[in-house]
Amino acid sequence: ETANERARKADVLLAVGTRFEAEETAIWLPGEVFRIPPTRLIQIDVDPKEIGKNYPVEIGIVGDAKQTLAKLLKILRGSVRENRDDQRLRRLERDKGRWLRQFQPTITSTAKPIEPRRILSTLSKLLPRNGVLAVDPSWARIGILQQLGMPGEGRLFIVGGVLPIGWSTAVCLGIALGRPGTQVVAISGDGGFLLNLQSILTAVEYDLPILWIVINNQGYNALDVLQKAYFGKSVGSRFERVSTGEAVPPDFVGIAKALHARGERVEEPEQIEAALRRGLSARGPYVIDFVSSPSGSRLVRTAPVTWSYFWAARRPKGFKVDSKA
Repeated sequence: ETANERARKADVLLAVGTRFEAEETAIWLPGEVFRIPPTRLIQIDVDPKEIGKNYPVEIGIVGDAKQTLAKLLKILRGSVRENRDDQRLRRLERDKGRWLRQFQPTITSTAKPIEPRRILSTLSKLLPRNGVLAVDPSWARIGILQQLGMPGEGRLFIVGGVLPIGWSTAVCLGIALGRPGTQVVAISGDGGFLLNLQSILTAVEYDLPILWIVINNQGYNALDVLQKAYFGKSVGSRFERVSTGEAVPPDFVGIAKALHARGERVEEPEQIEAALRRGLSARGPYVIDFVSSPSGSRLVRTAPVTWSYFWAARRPKGFKVDSKA
């Protein structure tokens, strides 16, 4: 909420290469993330069709982001007096620290099922300096940005939007092939992991050092939350028998072994670190199935890039549901 509040109160926004998609703007609800206008927008994008597509612009610049910013800096350098507001920066740091501290109980939690933030926090301490992450567009993306921030140039491969789940499960192959000897870690939910299981066999064929981390919350959790929030029930979002409600979780370790890879299932929080160490030192395809808390892996506010109703399970102001849908 802190970042959203700053975005709402901004006098001017400089948007570089952003499309202002539904996920980034709380489906464009006025005042939820942005107020454009009265906030004035300067938008830079290589695609002219993106300029002013979703919000009116004060200034639109068509061009490559890197080249355009370099030219702007050259123009501004020496012509604009630096006005550093240290007090404002301290307030931002204070607010950021307060926001991050709210997650500390889950990072150290001993609860079962496992809190996903504890998994990612442990990974952040163990990931090799040259390790590369490929992260699915689900809760995993939000969580990894909270725990790691930006780990360094060329070390984080991430995709926007909410549709291409399963992306990380396959894209890690290209990363590993393009960077021989580099430890690659792909992080996804169990739903996303199911979509590209054949990637495991490809990794075995090429002896690729890939660790797949599965945040297993027993279904398509984001869809489950949204369906219940808007329609009062969930259909097809949990891995369970329709007739009885009995859980039918996929055996990811069994699947890995069937594809000639190694793997393990982790249910105890105390086993997280040892399991990650084994996976990172395996020097080959390895799958870790972490049985995780569904409530702990709901999408939460992180910056102006999430929908409040994903985690609050409430309908946004002004949003109407078609009862016939």
